[in-house]
Amino acid sequence: MFLVRRTVEFHLSGVYRKLQIAGRRQLTELLGVGARPHVWDEI
Repeated sequence: MFLVRRTVEFHLSGVYRKLQIAGRRQLTELLGVGARPHVWDEI
């Protein structure tokens, strides 16, 4: 099984529309990616 790039873009655009965001950067901000400490920092 494989995914065509356009299929992924289509589904991501639907997610962005539902979340009322413009793209991946806003998605990472919304999810708080990068806000958590790295696992390696805790070891």
